[in-house]
Amino acid sequence: MGNGSNDVLELAARTFISSGDEVIYSKHAFAVYEIVTKAVGGIGVKGKATGGFWS
Repeated sequence: MGNGSNDVLELAARTFISSGDEVIYSKHAFAVYEIVTKAVGGIGVKGKATGGFWS
């Protein structure tokens, strides 16, 4: 349970990401992905979207 999606995403990140882990997310993802990844010591890797609307 969390107070909105940001809290839930932060809880998941703090549960599963360790310092130095690479975290892959879309360049169109919520900004909180990058922020929380850095906060827990992870390394953010932005993937580019392929195909569909965003390419």
